[in-house]
Amino acid sequence: MQINLRALSLVATVAVSLSLASCGGESKKEGEASEQTEPEAEGKESMESEAEAEEMAYDPTVDPAAKVEEVRLEANGNSMAEMKYSKTEIKVKAGSTVRLTFVNNAKPDMGLPHNFVLVKKGTMESVATKGITKNDNANVDPEDKDVLFHTEMVKEGGKIEVSFRAPAPGVYNYVCTTPGHWNKMNGIFIVE
Repeated sequence: MQINLRALSLVATVAVSLSLASCGGESKKEGEASEQTEPEAEGKESMESEAEAEEMAYDPTVDPAAKVEEVRLEANGNSMAEMKYSKTEIKVKAGSTVRLTFVNNAKPDMGLPHNFVLVKKGTMESVATKGITKNDNANVDPEDKDVLFHTEMVKEGGKIEVSFRAPAPGVYNYVCTTPGHWNKMNGIFIVE
């Protein structure tokens, strides 16, 4: 049996190289700084997780000790072409109790029920689209994480008064989720 020393040396070199590569490559000299990229990534993920947890933690339950801010919003117009909210911007203070009086001014039997749905910024269309099949729940998908608060549908000539806690400071949107209404009936909800 003849051993080829060159082949044996090549096999040994490949084995050592593979071993070093799987262990992280070259070893660091004492006192030499190593790159720390994972903690930065973990920190970024942690911040995103905290933001998601804060969003998930939003509870519209009213704090009896909170300042009350009265907001009146009307749904106007007697046709799809005319319909609009009376306000396109609402400002409230964070943590306050928002007492919303929502009025549908459409004439009876016009087929224009409306609602008020508070959503995360930029999600109006997706919330309205997801809610189309949810007629029994005011055209709002109860599983939709982008929905913060919503009223029931208010029929023509109707009015509803509801209270909810303002969310964390930021910019949100509000929208009517009756099919076909979201692109005309929406606004900005600013929490300071």
